[in-house]
Amino acid sequence: CHQFSVMDLAFSPDGRWLASGSLDYSVRLWKRSCNRFTAGPVLRDHERQVYAVRLFEEGGRLRVVSASNDKTVRLWDTESGRQLALGRHEDRVKYLAVGRDWIASSGDDNTIRIWDYSLKPLRTIRSETRPIGLAAHPDGNRLLVGTVDYPHKVNIWNVHSGRLLTSYTGHKNLTQAVGWLPDGTAVSAGGSNMEISFWNADT
Repeated sequence: CHQFSVMDLAFSPDGRWLASGSLDYSVRLWKRSCNRFTAGPVLRDHERQVYAVRLFEEGGRLRVVSASNDKTVRLWDTESGRQLALGRHEDRVKYLAVGRDWIASSGDDNTIRIWDYSLKPLRTIRSETRPIGLAAHPDGNRLLVGTVDYPHKVNIWNVHSGRLLTSYTGHKNLTQAVGWLPDGTAVSAGGSNMEISFWNADT
């Protein structure tokens, strides 16, 4: 088990593996069988707290990507626990999203960085405020991003062009929780107004 608080959990697409990221600097993998979990590899190369983890499949292989206060994004092989690649931000990294053929990470350096599945950098999107909360749209093209500072916009970016598509301004404070409904409706929540907003992402 972890030695400190667990900050994020993520299941594999088939539900057979669970990844956990912790303040103890580690990522742990757990194999699920019915309602039981068996401990798998422990990934220990991070030098600071781990805030985000995601699992995805590439070429029949299961990968885990993690983000940390050590300013890095790391890619791992789940079977061996071996680190495959490392990407860097200029400040802490706390949020991840995985799209159809890309990975997005956001950090305290006011950037959203887009990587391919091998963690090769594709582009950097500059945010006017610190981006928090990331959600990939099922179409594989759009990324929903919350923000922590004024003007508290929730933004939708095209990950392939880096272009800002639209912004929602209905929140009065930070927006940390974001997601998509199956019909493409954007959902965002957070801040002191204690509201969850559902809005048309195409306007």
